[in-house]
Amino acid sequence: MSPIRVIRRVAPAGAVGAAVLLSVSATRGAPAAPRRDGADASRACLAAFERAQAQEEAGHLVEAGRLFRACGAAECGSPLWQECASRNTRLRSYTPSVVPFVVDDSGEPRVDVEVKMDGLLLASRLDGRALPVDPGTHELTFSTESGVIGTKKITVARGQRNLPVSVSVAGKKRQ
Repeated sequence: MSPIRVIRRVAPAGAVGAAVLLSVSATRGAPAAPRRDGADASRACLAAFERAQAQEEAGHLVEAGRLFRACGAAECGSPLWQECASRNTRLRSYTPSVVPFVVDDSGEPRVDVEVKMDGLLLASRLDGRALPVDPGTHELTFSTESGVIGTKKITVARGQRNLPVSVSVAGKKRQ
C-alpha cells in the first residue's frame, strides 16, 4: 500500500495535505529538503487546501470551492491537486444555486439589473445563469440605475440547485 493511502486512512482531515506533501518527498528517495523555487507555491497550495476544508465545514461552500480550485492547480503537485480537484467536484454537486431574474410591467425580462446578496454583489447583470450561493437564509436586493426595485428573502438548502428568484419592476414580488 502506498504511503499516501495509509496516511489518508489514519490522518485527520486537516493533516492530509501536510502528510501528502511529506510523503511525496519521502517517496522520491531523498530527504525532505527546503526548495527555493517551489517552496512558496507548495506552502500556498497547502494553506489553500486547509482553508478550503475549514470553509466547507463552516458552510461557506462558495469560498471553499474557490480555494479547492486554487489548490487544484497543476503547480500544487500531483497528490495535492488530485485531492483538491476531487473535493471540488464533490463540493460542486451539493453547492446550492439561484437564478435571479426581473421582469418589467409587460412581462419582458430585464438584464440591466444588479443583484446583491446580503449586501455583497452577486451579479452586475442578469443573463439567466445559475449563481452558486452558500446554504442558508439570504436577502437579495435587485436594483437598476433608478434605484432598488425589489428585495427578496430566501432560504436555500444544501444541494438545492437553480432556485428561481424573481421580482417585477412594478414592485410585485413573484416566486
